[in-house]
Amino acid sequence: MLKFKRPHYAWLICLGGTLAIFTTFGLFGNLFSFFVPDIIIERGFTNSQASLLTTVRTVFILLSLLVVNRLCDRLGPRVLITIGCLLVAAGYFGLAVVRSFWACTCCLALMGLGYTFGGVVPVAVLFVRWFESSRSLAMGISSAASGAAMLVAPPFLTRIITGYGLDRGFQFMSLLCLILTVVVFLLVRNTPEECSMHPYRHTSEKGRTRPEREPEHPPYTNAFHNAIIIFVVFLVAAPVGIGVTTVPVLLRTLNYPEMLVATATSTIGLFMTIGKIVGAEMYDLVGGRLGNYIVGGVFLLGLGLLLLSPLHNVPLLFTALVLYGFGVQLGSVSTYQWGSDLYGAKGYARAVQVFSITYNVGSLTFSAVPGVLADHMGGSYMPSFFMFTAIAVVCLVLLQWLYHHLDIGKRPR
Repeated sequence: MLKFKRPHYAWLICLGGTLAIFTTFGLFGNLFSFFVPDIIIERGFTNSQASLLTTVRTVFILLSLLVVNRLCDRLGPRVLITIGCLLVAAGYFGLAVVRSFWACTCCLALMGLGYTFGGVVPVAVLFVRWFESSRSLAMGISSAASGAAMLVAPPFLTRIITGYGLDRGFQFMSLLCLILTVVVFLLVRNTPEECSMHPYRHTSEKGRTRPEREPEHPPYTNAFHNAIIIFVVFLVAAPVGIGVTTVPVLLRTLNYPEMLVATATSTIGLFMTIGKIVGAEMYDLVGGRLGNYIVGGVFLLGLGLLLLSPLHNVPLLFTALVLYGFGVQLGSVSTYQWGSDLYGAKGYARAVQVFSITYNVGSLTFSAVPGVLADHMGGSYMPSFFMFTAIAVVCLVLLQWLYHHLDIGKRPR
């Protein structure tokens, strides 16, 4: 008789963390923009007001990033993640009930807090406690969940909103988030000791571990080099973070069919997921320098093809979405590689923290720009994508100059 070895409970912790990120990053962070065109129509908001909703969200994400570690230590990741997911569910329910612009901004503020409290920081703390081995794999699986939400949810939302209205769409999202919150709470435990267990570790580490992805001699960066990489991370938030949320709005304003817009959003989500899963492996194989050329080149090509969206050439559009979705990892996996290449193992954690804050500051700065530009350009979002393309070029030029100047990120031997 075949005997199956019972998996370590750490993998259920991984499932709980994945569902938490699916709820906060996926169903809210990546999918809220899907509602923006209908919010503008049914609530009577201007494009600038709709962009301001995103700005409010980003402000509260940034503020909550300043206290999330302290709250995680005080409450424990299980309670904090549950609170975060509940705030997202409450925000969606509030949006289904309220009508005024300022009431909607309060809902977005709550959801911004939930985005951080149920997001990657407490999940990372949880995985540090539960995984001695395969921690990167667990983080990769959970990070991919944000793209998976964009893959599966848009077709259902389109049918609900088209058939029953925007309020039903918000109610559906609230109920879904609430159900996932309950599942997360039941799965997650703060520490292995609570379950009389030990952290997960391979039974045999031989042949399974990899060396740290860092240069043999980490470069001595000065203030000028640090300023460049911070500036790059700040700028890349525009074409990546704000760009992803603006693509559905762009296609709706170009009068693409609603189901095609939903499929387009799902396509970006699919290749975001694929990109995040294979991105770290690719960087391991080719090094940071060539990896930046590959990811950046694909991302730029996707943006360039998106500029041809007014032609209504559907195969060309989906080619652009595939390339763009894969390149979106510039705002996640790539930044982790930059921290490793520039600062080595000792400075890696600090670099990731600083990059995360900088990225969110960039998102805050650029969040209202697409709507403001649209209001001044007859409702068109095309100028925003010309701006995103120009910013992406600047980012890649500065980034690769830094890599070549410091002679880092070469192919591993």
